[in-house]
Amino acid sequence: MNIKDNICEIVIGRRTLKWDAAWRIIEWLTKPAAGHGLGDQFREKLVLHCLQLTPKNSEIAVEYYLGKDIEGKSRHPDIAVAAPSFASPEVVALIDDLGNVSPNSSRKISNLLSYDDLAATIFPNSKRNTVVITDTTDLDRFKKLREVFSTRNESSLIFLPFQEMGHWIENMSAKDNRLVQDFVEWTASL
Repeated sequence: MNIKDNICEIVIGRRTLKWDAAWRIIEWLTKPAAGHGLGDQFREKLVLHCLQLTPKNSEIAVEYYLGKDIEGKSRHPDIAVAAPSFASPEVVALIDDLGNVSPNSSRKISNLLSYDDLAATIFPNSKRNTVVITDTTDLDRFKKLREVFSTRNESSLIFLPFQEMGHWIENMSAKDNRLVQDFVEWTASL
């Protein structure tokens, strides 16, 4: 297949990603009953990666409302994962994107810090993970973000390149869905 005929290439793009479309595909992949044919395999891999453990129970929320930051702005990470639940999490992961085009974006880094600050307030007894989904495997590009998070207590910074998600799916069964195949090919081409 020519990558130009790939639905993910068409909808999400490459140089300047359409992150909203990417998030919709990731959200779809986390729903075991969705028509992708992967069952809960992708969801389990995502939870394991984001929480850095295999929980018996976990919850995933899209656009999870954390509250308002010190400037009064509502904060919603794209995806949040908690184990065993958001009501009483032992560990919580807040997931957002930071692209290859602007790996040291002050605005995006500020958002990630706001998420972590709010999580520290509402989940004071929980381990916190900030997960950055990105379109590059060159994680050395995120020096500013790494520096800022190196001073955080009880908080870990975790990267999740699209390419890694594609590798997960390559190793899963039931990937007959055209969109799933396109996602894998697109991630490999980044």
